[in-house]
Amino acid sequence: MPDRSDLAFRLRQMTAADIPAGLELCRAARWNQIDADWRRYLALNPAGARVAVEPDDEVIGSVTTLRYKGGFAWLAMVLVSPDHRRQGIASSLVEEAIELLGAQTPVRLDATPAGELVYRKLGFEPEYALARMERLADDTGTASVEAGVCAMKDENLAEVLALDREVFGADRASLLRMLRDDAPSYAILLRSASGIEGYAFGRHGFTFDQLGPIVARDEGVARRLVRHLVASHPGVAFLIDAPRQSNTWTAWLGEMGFREQRGFVRMVRGGSPSRCDARVFATIGADFG
Repeated sequence: MPDRSDLAFRLRQMTAADIPAGLELCRAARWNQIDADWRRYLALNPAGARVAVEPDDEVIGSVTTLRYKGGFAWLAMVLVSPDHRRQGIASSLVEEAIELLGAQTPVRLDATPAGELVYRKLGFEPEYALARMERLADDTGTASVEAGVCAMKDENLAEVLALDREVFGADRASLLRMLRDDAPSYAILLRSASGIEGYAFGRHGFTFDQLGPIVARDEGVARRLVRHLVASHPGVAFLIDAPRQSNTWTAWLGEMGFREQRGFVRMVRGGSPSRCDARVFATIGADFG
């Protein structure tokens, strides 16, 4: 583990008592996470989050990790207080997270273009690009509740989770169950006689509600899912993190009132870079993958 004895901060395990400080870091960075997001990290990987603290134990930085069964780990929430940036805190947090997960464990994350340069130095390689699309609550757009789209029921979960593992490349069933429990109106699917054509989840956020993952047999199905979600939640502002693998998809989101907020690059360390599955039209987001 790197020697940090000469640094003016130390790293320790994050606990539920640190969530208010984590939220302060989110607000300072203008990020969208809420209390429930931090609690998901601590529930899914209780010993997997770290905070950077000053000698008086004031939290000045954070990092979280998740382990997805049968696949890879996820690294997120690298946050540093504005007054403490450019002091090596973020690098120390990421190095600690990598050490915690194990040097041989494939680790993925979503990086901003500026962050990509930092992560490359730590051994991460780019996989594919994403566009964060936002739709303000007062935007207008053409949307209608779609016939055939229905709520995701208990009896649908096994089939949805099996398909999701195939598409995502790892088992994130526990997280998806949490999303469905916390925001059931966003958990929807479209079926045909041959099986599930597509499904979607979503979660609440500070400024925007995030739609994702959205998985569909083709773009037509994905459009139906998004139209349904927008139409059934009037007055809500939305985010969608969309892989840049289809110009027609992001163009259609633009017609629906979404505009690009920022870009991300999905990166991997300790595993072979791979392409995004063509059935993925939205990820959960940079904080969960």
